[in-house]
Amino acid sequence: MEKLVVVDTSEMVAASQLSAVAVRGAGLGPAPSGRPAPGLQERDRLGALRTCALSAGLDEAELLRLARTARRRDLRRRDVLYLLGDPATEIYLVLSGALKLSRLSADGKEVTLTLVGPGELCGEDALVESGPRTASADALVESRLLGIPAPDFEQAMRTCPALALGVTRALVRRLRQAEELVEDLATREVPVRLARLLLRLAERYGAPEDGRIALTLPLAHQDLAHCIGSTRETTTVTLNGFRRRGLIEMAPRHIVIRDLEALRVWVA
Repeated sequence: MEKLVVVDTSEMVAASQLSAVAVRGAGLGPAPSGRPAPGLQERDRLGALRTCALSAGLDEAELLRLARTARRRDLRRRDVLYLLGDPATEIYLVLSGALKLSRLSADGKEVTLTLVGPGELCGEDALVESGPRTASADALVESRLLGIPAPDFEQAMRTCPALALGVTRALVRRLRQAEELVEDLATREVPVRLARLLLRLAERYGAPEDGRIALTLPLAHQDLAHCIGSTRETTTVTLNGFRRRGLIEMAPRHIVIRDLEALRVWVA
């Protein structure tokens, strides 16, 4: 899915924020006797790493090493993973749920930089520099992640060219999407930006439902507004316009796209 970056970079400021909410992962220990063996929680982490496409080139020993250093993070909706300015020491693999990366504009309004879903990485800034976080990350819905210390992940990248290439491609893809969507913000009106957002969400989080597409990611109107650089009021008015035209159906934090092709025509 196309990532969502709808920020006028001229409005960005390095806002100072509070320290991150601590979310502690599960503990880890060796077997009581004999050669250390994965505990149940470690096996869960090992299994999660095996399912990630980025880790497909890692051998079993490297996967086990990452599993032993990884910490599971369980977040509730709106829980903060880290804040802008916090030390960047870990990289996160999203196992389930969805997170948003955001910053504050010059007038103090929250703007969404991108959404991160299952199988994707979050916090890659820990890999490229040892400075502070460049954005805040919090959970849109209940989410589960694996936090891996940056040095351990970097070591895995050195021993596995496929992993390094996958991370590089992901970073380039995110940059390209950011450039495209900043252009959207500068050249397209709110209805078109919202329609394009719904199409991206349908591609990523859509589930067929009686010939329609139900968005499985529950987003409030304010969440959608943050994603398109608009206000909640304008976003609600635009959604109601789509509903009257028969393009979508709405319920609280739930949207069903009734006519995907008509929505595509809308943004053409």
